Amino acid sequence: MTNMTLRRLIERAYGVKPNQLAGPDWLNSVHFDIAAKYPHDSKPADHPLMLRTLLEDRFKLTTHRETRDIPGYVLVVAKGGFKLKPVEPGDDGSR
Repeated sequence: MTNMTLRRLIERAYGVKPNQLAGPDWLNSVHFDIAAKYPHDSKPADHPLMLRTLLEDRFKLTTHRETRDIPGYVLVVAKGGFKLKPVEPGDDGSR
């Protein structure tokens, strides 16, 4: 892995999305190259755990998980029902 920010390494190791990870701004600015090989008999499903172990051992990374409420939207069909119609072939959508 080359030119990876610590944020991206943590996302990969813990299977989280960018909006699920909080931390200092330098997580996005400092880049690292990691030269490591997975054991030839390892399964891809084991790789995130191996990366977590590497981050804990080499970077002394400690983490915690928490639950947060975040704003969001829910799309629902109105009482009158679904009104959108499929686009016809060749229709560019302008009217």
